[in-house]
Amino acid sequence: MKIYLVSRTEEKLKAAAEEIAAKYKVETGYFVADLVAAGRDSAAAAWFGLAQNLAAMDVGVLVNNAGMSYDHPEFFDAVAAGTLDDIVAINVTSLSKARRGWGCCVVVRAAVHKAESPRLLQMVHTVLPGMKQRRRGCIVNISSGVSSYLPACPLLAAYAASKAFVDNLSMSLAAEYRGFGIDVQARALCCHLVPAPTCSALSCVRAHAEVQRSI
Repeated sequence: MKIYLVSRTEEKLKAAAEEIAAKYKVETGYFVADLVAAGRDSAAAAWFGLAQNLAAMDVGVLVNNAGMSYDHPEFFDAVAAGTLDDIVAINVTSLSKARRGWGCCVVVRAAVHKAESPRLLQMVHTVLPGMKQRRRGCIVNISSGVSSYLPACPLLAAYAASKAFVDNLSMSLAAEYRGFGIDVQARALCCHLVPAPTCSALSCVRAHAEVQRSI
């Protein structure tokens, strides 16, 4: 299976593609796209270029690992309107628009606080027609423990709500497309569990040792 990576930072994409190709001996390509601003303009050149590339492929697996949260936990009324728009654009809209591919796995890398990644709805919507026609495929949408395990997530309300959308959309599409041989799931890649808080640039959670030093 060939690998196709999508993110906004070419240096990191190139390094990841070269590492995967060398370690696993598979053909690995990438596409550089900053599609958050594109999310606000349906005619954006960035999205059009990505859609054209995907249309030429036979996509067997789509991994949506794009995501955006707040810079820090905050009361909802204090969050900038633009940040709320970007969270919806990245965590919700991007999940739904993509098209077809080359017997390959398309991995959409995570975004960090800014609109960096193709939107979820757009990606799913784009690859589904080809998968349905071939009657096979798998879509993995990365969700979060804030929507799956917690009854509420104060100070991260918009982020939690957007991930609840990911959960429900994935379950609904799984039922909708099961008859076409397409598996849709909301999962963490490594352990088949939805992730809880992690040490990452997205979550702004520091490693335990760093937290101890700051106390």
